[in-house]
Amino acid sequence: MARDDTALYLVLAPEFGGTRFGHFDQLEVRLGSDAQRCHITLPESLGVAKEHCKVIRNQDNSLLVAPSERTAGVFVWKGDARRPVQIQTPTAVRSGDSFALVSPDGPKFFLEIGPLPASVLQARRSPARGRANLTAAKFAQEVRRFIVARLYTFSLVSLAGRAWHMVQSGMIWQPRFIISAMVIMSGWMMAAPAGCTAWWYSKKTVEVEEKANTCEQDLAYVKQLGKTGIENYTFDQLADQVTAGNIGAALAKNDELIGAVKRRAQALIGDVEPYSWIFDDTRDTVEDFVAFRTLVQKSESIDPYTKELLPFLAATRARTLGEWEKVLDSDEALTCGRGPIRLTYRQAKRLGMADVALDAYVGNDVDAVANNEEDRWARLKQTAAGNLEPEPPVLLPSNIANLNQQASEGCIVADGDDERANNGKLLKMLVAQIGRDVDGLPSAETGKAGVARIAKLYAADRPEVSFADAKAAQLSLLKPLNVALEGTPKKEWIIDRTAEVVARAMVLRCEAVLNKDAAKMEAIFGKLPNALPCLVLYYKLTKS
Repeated sequence: MARDDTALYLVLAPEFGGTRFGHFDQLEVRLGSDAQRCHITLPESLGVAKEHCKVIRNQDNSLLVAPSERTAGVFVWKGDARRPVQIQTPTAVRSGDSFALVSPDGPKFFLEIGPLPASVLQARRSPARGRANLTAAKFAQEVRRFIVARLYTFSLVSLAGRAWHMVQSGMIWQPRFIISAMVIMSGWMMAAPAGCTAWWYSKKTVEVEEKANTCEQDLAYVKQLGKTGIENYTFDQLADQVTAGNIGAALAKNDELIGAVKRRAQALIGDVEPYSWIFDDTRDTVEDFVAFRTLVQKSESIDPYTKELLPFLAATRARTLGEWEKVLDSDEALTCGRGPIRLTYRQAKRLGMADVALDAYVGNDVDAVANNEEDRWARLKQTAAGNLEPEPPVLLPSNIANLNQQASEGCIVADGDDERANNGKLLKMLVAQIGRDVDGLPSAETGKAGVARIAKLYAADRPEVSFADAKAAQLSLLKPLNVALEGTPKKEWIIDRTAEVVARAMVLRCEAVLNKDAAKMEAIFGKLPNALPCLVLYYKLTKS
């Protein structure tokens, strides 16, 4: 049968109602919880992403199933396979194969290539087809059909409709229905404990299968080590395996960046204590980190590779609680950083944030400055001058924000709104500056995406570089980092700070796997890497 006479159908497994969706004769069918983007929508309460996965039908009727995001759970059964395989990339399947969303026990669909309905075939071949169908009545009819179909593919609505019909008609009072109800109720009472037990065993089965998959991965990794040897594993390969961010593409053949990441990672392995706060799930600072990581992970406008690195901007050394922290800027001067990722005033302005309050770092003379308005004013003017801004026309009211409980150091802050401390405004800026489709940055589909985007945030700390006008950005990072930054003032500083974030993403995750409670650590960091690559990474870094 010719392709034009066939269509794709997706059939829910009997335990999920057995609904047959289709026909689909387009190239791509999307499944998820967002009705605006998906052809088949499922309740978000099932754990389904807004766009969870897609089925692609090629010209030769071959099929592909692909997760829409690497983190979206999609499990495929091929042929008579008893166990599914979780996929993370587009995978070839056939008519008759099946797949489940979220988990092996999640909504399961069977793939079917079948003939188009006779009415569709006839309409396609009819010369009258076309504008005659473009009437208000036709559109209204199709809208009603669509709504009714959606309602009745939801099994609870269908069940409720049948129950209401039985009550209205009086059928429910017939002896056969009363007896059936009593039998069903007694069956439920007897089956409830068995059902709970089955659910518990099902859950344990999934856990065991996950452990088995991990063991298989470990075994494959050990076999590969046996073939190549630990010494032959390159640093960029380990970076990929530890972060799952495919950042090796940004590190490969870039000796300057690799060298900086290695130095930062070695220093971090040798001195983890300043980061002990991030492993303590009882601290409020951890809640701040998790809140920012969750905010980033939920954004569909930020690519997966950047999501792997961006949260570690908030994993600062000896992090203090609150909005403020002292930061060493690109001029090697102590300044004030504000918000989850501790942006300096200059960074925020150069990244296009509209409302940013002037600030200035105060060392050990907090008390003296607190009572001297003219001194505070002079320091705020220095911050403006450091951003190549004109002197503020009036004396700005200001106050002191303490950086620690002893109040031995602090930040002078001019009164006014500051978007750095507003998570919503911060995310909006990040999407505008380092989102998926921003000009002057590597494609969001490549592993170079994340490293280049982190570097852009640090490049904004230079007064000579501005990204405030997105259409007239003064720096392109499409080339490898060491080449793209050639001629940029403080190039080494930008690379070093970027390398520090990459090192944190690698070492802090590995520290969580090797030396901490994995269950608690996943709540902080999300999905953790395998322990074996972490051991190899530590071995190579401490040996060299």
